[in-house]
Amino acid sequence: MTKISDENAPVFPSDYAQRVIDHGKKQQRRHRNPSEPFLEERNPRKALDLAEKVVEKPEGIIRDRLLRLREYMPGQQELVYSFGEYLADHINPDIVPLGFVMAAHLALYDIQQGVDSRTNEKITGSLVGQLPLIYRLLEMEIPLIAKAIFPNDFADQAGEFVDAVNRQVDEHNAKVKAAAPPPVLPEDPLKLYTAARRIADIAIEVWGEAKAFLIDQRKEKVNPFYNQTANGLFIEQYYGIPGAIWTPWGKWDCWGSGSGTDELMEKFLSRIGKVEVAVPVRHTEMGTIGPIYAVLQVGDVVLPKPETRDPLSYIEYEEANRLWAEVETAYRAQAL
Repeated sequence: MTKISDENAPVFPSDYAQRVIDHGKKQQRRHRNPSEPFLEERNPRKALDLAEKVVEKPEGIIRDRLLRLREYMPGQQELVYSFGEYLADHINPDIVPLGFVMAAHLALYDIQQGVDSRTNEKITGSLVGQLPLIYRLLEMEIPLIAKAIFPNDFADQAGEFVDAVNRQVDEHNAKVKAAAPPPVLPEDPLKLYTAARRIADIAIEVWGEAKAFLIDQRKEKVNPFYNQTANGLFIEQYYGIPGAIWTPWGKWDCWGSGSGTDELMEKFLSRIGKVEVAVPVRHTEMGTIGPIYAVLQVGDVVLPKPETRDPLSYIEYEEANRLWAEVETAYRAQAL
């Protein structure tokens, strides 16, 4: 396992400020002007003044940069800036690279739980209650935030710590996955595939009857990296139109972009047979997600109540594609 250590790591901002001050004193002894910049201040005299102020009162520098993250990282999603604002109040005034990485991960964990672990108080705001994918995306922003607000050598060390943590997590997950139970395949794969195919056909029929726009992608293969079910089927709605079907083999993007109305969506769902909302629609700063519908019946065919599969027990990519192709072939043979 990779050893993670902050031994001899620079402390921000005091080490950087002290370096500029020491250089200024050395220049003064030589009867020369200071020549070192500090942070974004390129004027050496002003840089020396800023460094002296930081040493006297360092607590505002990191907080100020996180609160002004829009200036340092323009063009990001609002949730990234909200995360910076939350982190600004949960980080030490002097910090080493590993300390920053750990503080950022702890803050992100607290946000996911909805409780501040330092005070045990409830956290409110747009950051709370997001889907796991959103938090994974925010986690990926941590080294980018470090690069935006810290000097290069500090940010580089922070990035190395993130990589080391990720390697350890990958190693841990590999061990857990190896010990996880194997994926349970559906008892009647042809029944489920036929139901999924019928759902895909119904959407194309309903949108065609209404002369509405919906791209037909029924020839697409399944994507085993996402949304495998333990059994049964889910329908994912996307901005008012059918988006994808979650199957035991993965996510089937059988429809592309399009346009629609609530009435069309209701007609589509009612024509399927029996569906119920599994996850209500969520309006996030990353976009509108869902609703996600559990399919209980297609026509006269009753389906098992669907459940999402634990990612640690996902069918491997190649195997899922092989099984999808196998059941697709069986479906086509049945239709002859």
